[in-house]
Amino acid sequence: MGSLTPRGPALADSEKGAILALQKQGLSKRAIAKDVNHSRLVVTAFLANPAAYNTIKRPGSAKKLTPTAERRLLQEASRGKLSSAKLKKELELPISERRIREILRACPIFKYEKHMASPVLTQMQKDARLMWAREKVTWGNEKWSKVVFSEIKKV
Repeated sequence: MGSLTPRGPALADSEKGAILALQKQGLSKRAIAKDVNHSRLVVTAFLANPAAYNTIKRPGSAKKLTPTAERRLLQEASRGKLSSAKLKKELELPISERRIREILRACPIFKYEKHMASPVLTQMQKDARLMWAREKVTWGNEKWSKVVFSEIKKV
């Protein structure tokens, strides 16, 4: 058979029951594999000893991020206001910023969008700004108190 280390996801209980039922009906391992949409080797390994199936410990270290924390990360990231560094700090995550970006990249609802570059100011625009600033530098408090600053941008 090959390696004893499991690679893909383990068979679900419903799939195990289906394999046993199909075997009792007399179907071949190839037909059972096709019916449950798994490889013939998986079916053979399960039928060889159903009680011992999937008892080998899976390799690798345990995940640092719980499913709940991962959902919280995706929920907060979907608001689109925080960088990976700020997400890590705000949610107090035990993983690196790079791993946060990997998780977001793997999620199909997120798509990286590069910010549009703003055009460089022309010399005429720079001169106009400088002239405006020189004109306003002499204003007193009474004139500036009448000015309303807003965050509305022209696009």
